[in-house]
Amino acid sequence: MLESLKLAPNFPEAECAKLDDKDFFFPDSQVELQERLPRLTTLCSQCVHKAECLEFALETEQDDGFWAGTTPEQRKLLRKKKTRVHNRQDQIVELLSQGLTRSQIAETLGIEYRYVSKVIVRLQRKEQSQ
Repeated sequence: MLESLKLAPNFPEAECAKLDDKDFFFPDSQVELQERLPRLTTLCSQCVHKAECLEFALETEQDDGFWAGTTPEQRKLLRKKKTRVHNRQDQIVELLSQGLTRSQIAETLGIEYRYVSKVIVRLQRKEQSQ
C-alpha cells in the first residue's frame, strides 16, 4: 500500500487527500471493502480527478485498494477490455495495411462493418491531430 501511495499522483484538492487515514482506501478484506464501499463510492464519484486517478491505477496495474471508484476486480476487467480493444485496433490496422476493404476486414474478424469504420475514422482523426 505505501509503495502505491508514493507513486500516486498528488491532487491536494481531492477529497481523498483530505482524509488522514489513507489506509481507508486499502481495506484488508472483502468484508471491510463492503463496509467502506458506500463512502468510498461517494468520495470518488464527486472527484474532479476521477479520470486521472483511474488512468494511473490502470497504467500502473494497481491490484490493491480502491482507486477512482473502482475495486481491484473492476480494474482487472477494465484492463482486459482495454487490451482487447487495442488488439482489435491493431488487427484492423494490419488488415487495412494489407489492402483489405472495410467489408473484408469485418468479415475476416467476424465483427460489424460499422465498428471497423468507427475504428478507422477514430484512428485517422488521432493521426491528423498529432
